[in-house]
Amino acid sequence: MNLTLSYSDRRFYLNLSFWRRCIKDCGPGAQARFRETMGLFFEAVNIQAKARDSGEIPTLESYIDIRRDTSGTCL
Repeated sequence: MNLTLSYSDRRFYLNLSFWRRCIKDCGPGAQARFRETMGLFFEAVNIQAKARDSGEIPTLESYIDIRRDTSGTCL
């Protein structure tokens, strides 16, 4: 393994490592929830990055919606 991985590479390998362990012990429902919430997480991070790059300041409501997905709490 490359020891000079970027931050995004490390996140990928962390998720891949978790997923490989998850599919051994978790049922289909837990696997589906993991895939769904990780998809929401990466989508929300992308939205935050684009807003930051464009200098956009989100409203409180939109910030809370996005932050819910990036903080690992999907309520």
